[in-house]
Amino acid sequence: MNALFDLIAAGFENTLSLDGTLPNSMGADIDLNSNDLLNVRNIEAQFFKDENGVLVAFANYTGTVASETFSGDSSTLTFAVTVTPVASSNLSIYIYGVYQQKATYTVSGSSITFSEAPPLGTDNIEIIVISSLPIGSTTADLVGYTPAGSGAVPTTVEAKLRESVSVKDFGAVGDGVADDTAAINAALAAARVVRMIPGDTYKISSTIDISGKTLISDAMIGLEAPIIQPTAAVTSYAILTGSYTFLSGIFVDGTNASSITGIYVLGNLVKLVDTSVYKFATGVFIASSVSTWCTNLRLTENTVGMYMSGLTGSFPTLTSFRDCQFFRNTVYGAQVIRGNQTKFYNCLFEENGAEGLLVDALDVVPSMEVIGCFFEDNGATYQLTMSTAGGAETVDHIAVRDCFFFGGTKSAIFSRVFQLTFEGNHIPEVAATVLFEVNTSAVIRSQFLDVDNGYIVIDSVNTDVTDPTDYTFVPSIEGNVTAGVGTYSVQTGRYQQIGRMVTVTINLVWSTHTGAGTGIRIGALPVTSSATGYGSMLTGVAGNITLTAGNYFTGASVRTSAITADLFQAPTGGGAQVLIPFDTSGSVVLTGSYFVD
Repeated sequence: MNALFDLIAAGFENTLSLDGTLPNSMGADIDLNSNDLLNVRNIEAQFFKDENGVLVAFANYTGTVASETFSGDSSTLTFAVTVTPVASSNLSIYIYGVYQQKATYTVSGSSITFSEAPPLGTDNIEIIVISSLPIGSTTADLVGYTPAGSGAVPTTVEAKLRESVSVKDFGAVGDGVADDTAAINAALAAARVVRMIPGDTYKISSTIDISGKTLISDAMIGLEAPIIQPTAAVTSYAILTGSYTFLSGIFVDGTNASSITGIYVLGNLVKLVDTSVYKFATGVFIASSVSTWCTNLRLTENTVGMYMSGLTGSFPTLTSFRDCQFFRNTVYGAQVIRGNQTKFYNCLFEENGAEGLLVDALDVVPSMEVIGCFFEDNGATYQLTMSTAGGAETVDHIAVRDCFFFGGTKSAIFSRVFQLTFEGNHIPEVAATVLFEVNTSAVIRSQFLDVDNGYIVIDSVNTDVTDPTDYTFVPSIEGNVTAGVGTYSVQTGRYQQIGRMVTVTINLVWSTHTGAGTGIRIGALPVTSSATGYGSMLTGVAGNITLTAGNYFTGASVRTSAITADLFQAPTGGGAQVLIPFDTSGSVVLTGSYFVD
């Protein structure tokens, strides 16, 4: 009898023990039933076992206890719990308060399926789930991170990691075989800064739009830079950049898409750094943009390395190329059709098929600098051309300084250029008879200084392009219907004519006048203006002239095939300019240029 009692006591002790050998010390008040997890609702235990039978201290357990009730109907086998059990041992089920053995149900995700439908009843099924993270791990939002340095603001590892993402976070393979377009687009949609992995090749089947994003790698140009390789399915351009875009450390390979543009720049504040563009019809196309910076950009074996254009009246503005290479492009290293304040610093133009740099203006191309650049063996004739495509527009305010010209038949040609400074350039002597040429079209107010060696041939109507003569003339005020005669206290004019460009300065003060009409004109300009009328606006100030209410003085427009210029006004809130009504007294000071035939 005593022996049987001892067996019962030992079994009871083992039942309430953690491992079946040591006496229970958890203060449990319910039978464990030989299961791996203590079935209590108020956890006071020190340990529990995971689904692999490993003891885990509750002090290291960040889980929660969830209890849900369900109503049986004698037919339903599967019930869905709100909290998914991490392990089967984290689950306890009671029907009418009776614990259910684990063999009587199965667990799949959040679904509990009984082998036999629970009986009919209201809230007669209770399912208790202890949820937890996998033992020995956590999530990045629960881990703190404080950057080094005074004043650093604490954050989480999750927030820090999400400051940039990799395209591989979104499934990019980078083996040059798999189509990574969707993965790259997903990464760009998810983050402001996206990284590519050096050495990878990312095949794309449609344009990648990186507008407003930063797409970078840690590679320097040519050193294991990740490759973006468009397929023949890509149309128009491989990469589109809108405003506020930064691209760095990428190689864009057009081997399989040679009829499209590599990078299309459309937007403001765009940076292209340490990037190569290879074998496209156009390597980089810069359209209507403001502030595009290109540094260490390598454009190789494209048809045209860089093409800059835009719409009429909407030029690319403030575009700079620094330490860039335009190398072995089939036609042009760089071609500028429209642009304002374009700068090339320390750039290499070498072995391009037709020309290194072609400025072929469709509109006035003002304020260009070519400084410290190297031109070698570009094309059969000229390495640098500045001219106009239509023959009417002008390349305006150009500086070519401290450049080197090697090889080729002629180093440079300038045609229809206004205010060119060609200074300190090195042109070695070669067998060619002409290395540098100013063509027969107008080259106006220009200087050719300290040219090292070589020849300069100026074949132009402007026999003196370095020392323009300053002349005087006597302008007048006229009515646009009846010219009339005025009384003047100041009546002076000065002008310079170089080629087809006339620059004037006018100062007039009149106290009486017999003229009449709907407008005021400046008369007696020194030379009859061109029939085409381009370059015809004179600017300045006006005094004591009656303007229409709400309008301001805009200047004088030189009339075509004439020696007169009409004074204009415009609404301060915007709108078309209109003639200033004739006034018998007033003053104007004007300056500007116009073309002649």
